[in-house]
Amino acid sequence: MITSLKVTEIDAKRGTSAQGGGFEVMFNIEDVKVEKEDVKIAFVYTAKYKEGEGYIKLKGEMVSREDKETVKKVEQEMKNKRLPADYMQRLVNTVNFFGTTNATVISTVLNVAPPIRMPNLQFNQGEGPKQEEKAKK
Repeated sequence: MITSLKVTEIDAKRGTSAQGGGFEVMFNIEDVKVEKEDVKIAFVYTAKYKEGEGYIKLKGEMVSREDKETVKKVEQEMKNKRLPADYMQRLVNTVNFFGTTNATVISTVLNVAPPIRMPNLQFNQGEGPKQEEKAKK
């Protein structure tokens, strides 16, 4: 369970270009420490804009309190300089959500597009009338 999640440093710059060229989002784990049942993780979330638009970089810390089995798995995998897959998946999703949320606020100040990937919605053309016919029955 995550007990603490915070931004420790912000670095952001708006580029000279006024046109949107897209962005890349990256995040890295800088440090992992285990103290009893707490797993402390230092991370960096970066949204780098293309076409000279700039970047938003957030450094942060996450602390999660884990059961003994999870702590043991984390300690074991750290010997190989990695984290257990299930734990890493949770971590990546948490950092992505946290970073995107905070970077969106910062993007407003910089007047650049928020670093959010919107899903492509697709509609099947023939489904509308069929749904209406089913409702009539």
